[in-house]
Amino acid sequence: MALSLAEGDLTAENEAALRQFTLQRLLGYGLEFGDANALRDLVAGGADWHNAALALADQRLALLEERRSSPTSRHTRRDVHYRASALLRASQVMMTTDTEYRREIYDRAAREFSLAILDDEGRERVVLDGENGRIAGWYFSAGAGVTPVVIIVGGVEGWAMDAEPYGRVFAERGISVLLIDAPGQGESRFQFSTYISREWKRAMLPVIEYAHVRARGAPVGLLGNSVGGNFACHLAADPRVAACCNNGALLDPIKQRERKSFFLKMIAATGGLEGFALEEAWSTLEMTPESMNFTCPLLIVQGGEDPLVSVAESKLMLDWSKSPDKQMYVFEEGDHCIYRRPADKYNLIGDWFQERLLRE
Repeated sequence: MALSLAEGDLTAENEAALRQFTLQRLLGYGLEFGDANALRDLVAGGADWHNAALALADQRLALLEERRSSPTSRHTRRDVHYRASALLRASQVMMTTDTEYRREIYDRAAREFSLAILDDEGRERVVLDGENGRIAGWYFSAGAGVTPVVIIVGGVEGWAMDAEPYGRVFAERGISVLLIDAPGQGESRFQFSTYISREWKRAMLPVIEYAHVRARGAPVGLLGNSVGGNFACHLAADPRVAACCNNGALLDPIKQRERKSFFLKMIAATGGLEGFALEEAWSTLEMTPESMNFTCPLLIVQGGEDPLVSVAESKLMLDWSKSPDKQMYVFEEGDHCIYRRPADKYNLIGDWFQERLLRE
């Protein structure tokens, strides 16, 4: 079925979308290769990013309707729902404020994601109640028996469902994962209005407890991508955490003011705070010697061409760490969160956690 969208001049927003969401980054967010290419081609041809992604999602789901009269395998159904969810999530990435329409899109993406994972044994949706808000996530079991659990947290962009590829990476190594929408992210924000505030940690402590219980005595790890690295390091002093990986933490997030659209997304993550209240909320995620005052093993993954955090800044974080087992790996041509080298990134992080969480 051919897809036809009204074309026009490439707007500034769509130019920004093509610049920010490269093919590699879209693949890292879970889009299928052909879908990512199709989206970028449509937008380069003048279609609106949001409308193009929505239309592609609808087109993929229409395949199931067209085949309703003939059997389709569960593998095909799962694939279609995964692809539709990823496209729906991609459709809202350039939005900088929260609206009821955006919430509906994200809720629809979550429903498609559920339809995909509920066909897979050991995968389930999780909602945890904390003192400062409810947290949504997805638990992917590595199989029967006792396994370590790694909690994975995203950033200002790139949330729990977008991190689904990590589920496969860790499962192959015998490690279960808990993909979490931290305060200000994904379903925790859109469905439960859980935002970043000076008390955000109270909402996240039940996450560590849940992982600890599911691990049944096995170790628990933390992996944070982008600002998720800030979350992870600020939580790593918890005695239940056995290892921490920071992939792209920002030294001082509030200093991103000059990145206008990114900063608007940071404001939205707090529920629209302004002035001192906004700075106070984000200051709780600043990387400082105090935030690095933990002793569990630490891995910092850094891109040599990362525009948000420099090698020198990540080296400073490494120097602050009190861990006797700490290292930093720099991908010289790497971008923010290493979307350009996904296989190498997954292998590095997966093997590092395997070595530290599955020691005899």
